[in-house]
Amino acid sequence: VRRPNPDDPYFYGESLIWRMALEVDVAQMMGEAQRSFFQNGGVPAGVVTFPTVLDADVRELFDTEWKTRFTGKSGEIARLEGGATYTPVVNQREVDYMESAGINRKVMQAIAGVPDSELMLAENITARATLETIDSNFAMKTVDPIVRMICEQLTLDLARWFDPRFYV
Repeated sequence: VRRPNPDDPYFYGESLIWRMALEVDVAQMMGEAQRSFFQNGGVPAGVVTFPTVLDADVRELFDTEWKTRFTGKSGEIARLEGGATYTPVVNQREVDYMESAGINRKVMQAIAGVPDSELMLAENITARATLETIDSNFAMKTVDPIVRMICEQLTLDLARWFDPRFYV
């Protein structure tokens, strides 16, 4: 389904996918960069420092116990003894990724004309009437025109071949 192209009114039109192609490419590149980051050098969540240098056996025992207790277990409580301290590592690259992923989603959402409520992002909207109004407007201003364009195109391309009086 093609929509009017404001950049080239003489061309047949452009699809939503064509209009979103750049944003889709950016989303794909962001995912690849994030995957590569974690595969090739992800930054640890934090650093445990000790006041003295640990023996190899003690360090290995600590590493094994720490990984066993905390790998994949968010919210567990750690207890550090002997003057050890934990310092979280804030990775700016991850923060930037999360922010840009949200912006990228909003741009694609705007191109397609999809409101937050349709993606279940309406945490700030608590009134049911407001959500129903947004849903109604989405159906009326986004879904209906697309369905109408599909029906018109099917009528022009297929139905008229069988009988000029056919409409889809």
